[in-house]
Amino acid sequence: MKNLKDLNIWLAEYTSTRSAILRPVDRILHAEVTAHQDLLIAESEDIGTALVLDGKWQTATADEFIYHESIVHLAALLQGAPKTALIIGGGDGGVAREVLRWHTISAVTIVDIDRRVVEVSRQLIPRISAGAFEDPRVSLIYTDGFDFVMTSARQWDLIILDLSEPISTGPAAKLFTREFYAAVAAILNDGGTCALQAGGIAPALVAEYAVITRTLRAVFPCVIPYAAAIASYPGSWGFLATAINSSASFPHDIDSELNTHVSGSLQMVDAIAIAGMLRLPLYVRRAIDAPGPISTLASSVAVT
Repeated sequence: MKNLKDLNIWLAEYTSTRSAILRPVDRILHAEVTAHQDLLIAESEDIGTALVLDGKWQTATADEFIYHESIVHLAALLQGAPKTALIIGGGDGGVAREVLRWHTISAVTIVDIDRRVVEVSRQLIPRISAGAFEDPRVSLIYTDGFDFVMTSARQWDLIILDLSEPISTGPAAKLFTREFYAAVAAILNDGGTCALQAGGIAPALVAEYAVITRTLRAVFPCVIPYAAAIASYPGSWGFLATAINSSASFPHDIDSELNTHVSGSLQMVDAIAIAGMLRLPLYVRRAIDAPGPISTLASSVAVT
């Protein structure tokens, strides 16, 4: 453990080729170059212990509950009573933790390409997974999520795509394409739902969010855009929940459903919070409803 607080060290996360967000790094707990990416576990007073991949803050103990509750529970509510779940990515264990809070869940499959992310997160930030990796309902598979989905013969009730940003040159770009989403839809059970993070919704970033939304709409009959403010991310963050049934909707009494089906006390998601998350700013609604390109394997979305 290296204490950097007195050295005034800052990590710059580039949000475009011309701008970046600076955050102080007080202590480095672990750093390595894995077979797939740069992996860093760092401490910063304002956001706690954080996982940083390829220079981008992925999750931090101070506010990870906002991201993980947001990406899981809206899609689970849309499904109603998911029994099986597939998580693509999710190596820090936070998504699995939230999925396992649903009493109806009997089996969770986590597919992450990078074994070291799971191992290091499990060791150094166990608060995020909270024992999820040890749960007997969980199966871990270390392989490329794209290949797994494209070739899977199994089906699930709930699929969560916990991926890094869709940078055109990055390994996750192909997981934001029409072809991949079609394969996701094919491995959902009747009534199945899916959720994913889709990047920032700040004016400089909303074009990518719009492309992802349009791409999902080319595959799924039900696509629900929403957003949450996450302090360790660059501005409000966009999510998308989808269903293979066009009539899918949230239950009339969201709080009652959460109280019935979810163990423990949630910190982010309830009926009032969901109502706010669904009320996107006008400029975002205009962007996602405007005609424009979609992302395909031949022409994937790029973060500028």
